[in-house]
Amino acid sequence: VCSLIEEGQSDEEILDYFVTRYGENVLAEPPKSGFSLTIWLIPFVTMGMGIGGVVWAVKALRKSAGQSLSVQPAANAPSPGLERYMEMVDSEMEGHATDD
Repeated sequence: VCSLIEEGQSDEEILDYFVTRYGENVLAEPPKSGFSLTIWLIPFVTMGMGIGGVVWAVKALRKSAGQSLSVQPAANAPSPGLERYMEMVDSEMEGHATDD
């Protein structure tokens, strides 16, 4: 590179020299054409798919949470034994409240 600079070649001429000698793989930034264009597109496609997956997962979780909430009141209904116990506690509490 130093010898090419000393010869007075421009940056573009130096790049062309290395591409001619070693191929496009020597470039740090691949050209934005042909098959190399996929290298530029893959990050954006991957990011779009990731965002889409997160949005889909959030919607699915919200939908399942909404369905499970509508089922929970029936599952939380007190058992008959618990109802009798709560009635006994209430009557005991009423008895103590009237003693004061």
